[in-house]
Amino acid sequence: MEIPTVDPGEGLLLAARGVNRRAVATTLTFNQPGRPIELTTQVYRGDRYRFRASITNGQ
Repeated sequence: MEIPTVDPGEGLLLAARGVNRRAVATTLTFNQPGRPIELTTQVYRGDRYRFRASITNGQ
């Protein structure tokens, strides 16, 4: 997870007037043989979210 500054274009998209930080989370998912199958990037307003993450191995 990163907390970079908001550029003007992103500020408009996020309706974040006056907000200078955003949260960016990037996730890479692999299948069982280890091949990457999904890459996602989520961008959130830095003033509206609280994050909690859990990672399990599925066993």
